[in-house]
Amino acid sequence: MRKRLLLLVPFLALSFLAVNKDSPLQSALVTTYDPIGPFEVGCPDYELTGTIKPLMNITPIKERMVVKTLDGTVIKSSYKREHQALKNVSYTLTFILPFESSLNDKGLSITIDFLNSVDEVIHSFSFKIRPVSPKNINPKSYINDYFINEDIVVDPDNYSKTKDEKIRFDSTLDYFNVDNYYLLSLIDTEITYECGLPFPGCVAHLHFVDYMKVFPYLDNDNVIPSFDIPLNTIKTKNGIRFSFPLNLYVNPQTLDMSLKALPGFMSTYNFYLPKNRCEELLDQTFTIVVSDFGHGKTSFSWDIKYTNNHRLIGGCSSSDYCVVGEPINE
Repeated sequence: MRKRLLLLVPFLALSFLAVNKDSPLQSALVTTYDPIGPFEVGCPDYELTGTIKPLMNITPIKERMVVKTLDGTVIKSSYKREHQALKNVSYTLTFILPFESSLNDKGLSITIDFLNSVDEVIHSFSFKIRPVSPKNINPKSYINDYFINEDIVVDPDNYSKTKDEKIRFDSTLDYFNVDNYYLLSLIDTEITYECGLPFPGCVAHLHFVDYMKVFPYLDNDNVIPSFDIPLNTIKTKNGIRFSFPLNLYVNPQTLDMSLKALPGFMSTYNFYLPKNRCEELLDQTFTIVVSDFGHGKTSFSWDIKYTNNHRLIGGCSSSDYCVVGEPINE
């Protein structure tokens, strides 16, 4: 009898078909959900809200959410009441994801089904979500391959095209690529970065152990002094680049640096090296130390050596390089 009805009324049958997004047939409805994440173990329950646009009249319709562990154990099944869905009349659909009680390190699998009057699935989407699990990684292990934080940021109704958070160190160097003595540049510290949501930031600084006490205004009071210069991040087309902060200070006569405003010092956005100390800095190691990088809160560090074949800076008549008209912000 049911087959006979479907043949007699073919346009109604279309509304009860379960059609995936790759099917040449028209789907029963279109869903629009924004990417979600990241989440942590023990975080509050989350309201998953999206917009549903029916492409035909579907009367009645009801929605179901099924939450499972990744090994298939059902944790929660929740239904919405039956209602009318009218062609091209969008409505909002919200389900509460039980993160506080159920999200663990292994993650969850979530399916949203749209059912007709005889409980047939006419549309469905599924996605996985995992909590943030911060890791400390070695950049040298991810020069050719990505480090991937899987399923911490996902697009619920477009899960197959979700961009996992990916980090790669293919555009970083192990040495400062400089052609003069007196200035350090971080232009070659770019990290390739991909994610379904914008880069949220990180905590970064440039660490240096000053064995030769070359930076007296930056050094701490330790027996072997050291210092940390906080770094900013810049979003580029392909990733993230580091830069020195805008609140550095330099003595334009000696090129000594300071994190504080001192008499005779001027503000600058560059990091200078003190005059006539090149020999003491050659092959010394600066370390970029990063924590809470991206949505996965990844930590890493890498060493950058100072190498330069050019020697001492001094007067323009007696040195290979000298400071002439170097821009310093006032």
